[in-house]
Amino acid sequence: MKLAIFSDIHGNINYFRSCLLKMSEYQIDKYVFLGDAVGYMPYAVEVLELLNSINADCLLGNHEAMMCNMLDYSSDKDEIYKLKNTASLMPEHIYKQIKTWLPYKINTFDNINILFVHGSPWNPLAGYIYPDSLERYYDNPQYDFIFIGHSHYPFISKNIHSTIVNVGSIGLPRDSGDMPSFVIWDTIANDLRIIRIKVDIQELILDLKEHNVHEEVLDCLNRNSQEELFV
Repeated sequence: MKLAIFSDIHGNINYFRSCLLKMSEYQIDKYVFLGDAVGYMPYAVEVLELLNSINADCLLGNHEAMMCNMLDYSSDKDEIYKLKNTASLMPEHIYKQIKTWLPYKINTFDNINILFVHGSPWNPLAGYIYPDSLERYYDNPQYDFIFIGHSHYPFISKNIHSTIVNVGSIGLPRDSGDMPSFVIWDTIANDLRIIRIKVDIQELILDLKEHNVHEEVLDCLNRNSQEELFV
């Protein structure tokens, strides 16, 4: 089976469309989205409609949970998150659909035991695992592979029993803002790779400024790291 596994789109329909175009080169059997379609950027409804159009298996992210009043957050954060405005634009049928999502899912494909989770195995909704943290060496004989998102930094950590794969972020990569990431995994060929594409962000930045997207988000997208990327 060929899977495309991705996370943290955050209303960035521009990056999502570019990544889907790249994914189409791999003859994908199943799309798995690890959460956070909403937050920060203005095109969450379009992102969710596109997720539905590809029949993606979707997890609940912390931003969906906050938008649906399932997770508390400080009201002053909404200047950055824009979740109240997003909720006001959300069609009722999509809003109800989101509330059925869970922040984790356990699957078995081709005799491989897999945990898909938005955050971390011990905190599925809000736990962070970074490339340089000891948590990346978490191991559990119950799972051959653990796929995570949430931190927006991609990496692969092959441990004794479990391989932990942070798929990074499509919408708001935090190491190099113009290089969204996702994972392509061929379970039969045992071929797993993090894919990164280069995106021209100039028109996107202009559009986001017109929508009053917060400067912190624009600064993140404009970050162009020349350091080694975690792949």
